[in-house]
Amino acid sequence: KVEAALDLILINSFPLVGNSETSLICITSKWRSRESITIDRDQEDVANQHREPLEVSEDSKRATAKMVMWKREKASETIGAYYCEGKLKDEVTRIHTMKMPRGASFHPVALTVTANKGEHVNISFIRMAAKEEDAVIYKNGSFIHSVPRHEVPGELEVSYPQVQLQDAGVYSARYIGGNLFTSAYTRLIVRRKFL
Repeated sequence: KVEAALDLILINSFPLVGNSETSLICITSKWRSRESITIDRDQEDVANQHREPLEVSEDSKRATAKMVMWKREKASETIGAYYCEGKLKDEVTRIHTMKMPRGASFHPVALTVTANKGEHVNISFIRMAAKEEDAVIYKNGSFIHSVPRHEVPGELEVSYPQVQLQDAGVYSARYIGGNLFTSAYTRLIVRRKFL
């Protein structure tokens, strides 16, 4: 018996959204149908993101792809967490990505950080703008860390000496007076270790 694997690719045209068009494209293998894939917002991990349903369409250039396209005037509606999901029999595969404002006060070092349970992990954000405000970091919308305004370094960091499964989630950084439109995001994925 031969088992098939689900190939899935998610293309995020501009993770840092400015005043331009941006898109997400979810692609699966040639031998899969478009109906086996979807793109959606990850509402659980980012509070206050836009709630309107996505306008997902078939990609005219690729037979096995779906896409979401935002025009320039809708750029502010793109900020948040997204996933591309593929289904093969009873198996569901998800790929996650983020879209955040280009003008955010901090930018993540990586959109996604992946680690095995028990490994040392640093989640880092680079300061893009200096302000006379405290910097704050949230996990899944809940406050976890702050740095007084006179001590904000060039790189904000959350460190886990031995990361655990419950540490996984979406981390955001901003100045305390900021909001969704000035926040930077990254996702921490923690895998179970297989021996």
